[in-house]
Amino acid sequence: MPYVGQTITEVFPTSISVDTATISGNTTIGGTLGVTGASTLSGTLGVTGVSTLSDNIVFGASGKGVHLGVTSATASNLQDDYEEGTWTPTLVDGSDNEATVNSGSNGGTYTKIGRMVAITGRCTTSSVSGLSSIVYVKNLPFTSLSGQAGYATLAVGQAFNLNITAGQSVELSVSPNDTKAQVRLNDHASGNTHMSPSEWSNNGYVMFSGVYVTA
Repeated sequence: MPYVGQTITEVFPTSISVDTATISGNTTIGGTLGVTGASTLSGTLGVTGVSTLSDNIVFGASGKGVHLGVTSATASNLQDDYEEGTWTPTLVDGSDNEATVNSGSNGGTYTKIGRMVAITGRCTTSSVSGLSSIVYVKNLPFTSLSGQAGYATLAVGQAFNLNITAGQSVELSVSPNDTKAQVRLNDHASGNTHMSPSEWSNNGYVMFSGVYVTA
């Protein structure tokens, strides 16, 4: 065995198995790296083979991620945000007065990847008597982006019990820097207009989905 101060000339075996490893220098691994224990890397690790991790990757600080599709740290290629969860849409008017909803009937899901948020939602009411003016769906899970890029349209897949006429379709319109989506009517003859509470009706129901951009 070599001792401290002696130059090591022995050839390492092709396979080394350890429970816990700390790598503090610049290390290049040209074969297959399998990590099953607790490993701490404080230098630069270059892996040219296939690496298999048996658990999740957890970064030591917030705001860190992975640079995808590039060979250097490029800000525009950094994927540092992912989140998924649920949200509860609520029907309101321009003054934020809320409609009465059937208990447990409103809900939705979201997946946020970077600045893009994909949402699904359903909103149903039992009374809109307290609403006036324009109808909105509020409580979007994230605030939309400011500026022109913040506009988005959410598609309505199902709509029931609405007081609208034949030839009209429903959509939800997201404006910049907002957590509400305006409910609008598309009419082949008269164009695009705001939906009023009377057009939604007491027992109105919509199911929608779409993608918008956050700050």
